[in-house]
Amino acid sequence: WCSELNSKYDLVLGLLRVEGSQREQIGSMARDVGIMGAAATCCFVIIPTMLLRQWRLK
Repeated sequence: WCSELNSKYDLVLGLLRVEGSQREQIGSMARDVGIMGAAATCCFVIIPTMLLRQWRLK
């Protein structure tokens, strides 16, 4: 799931300033916040949960 997130969106281009209307800028910012939130969820929730489950099974 995490690798799909990185392959679908180029974070470097997503973080660049968007020129255009205010609505486009807000939409771009909302998308970037969503991408970063999904990445943070993957790093701080999903991966540790998987590791703890594997550790408990041993």
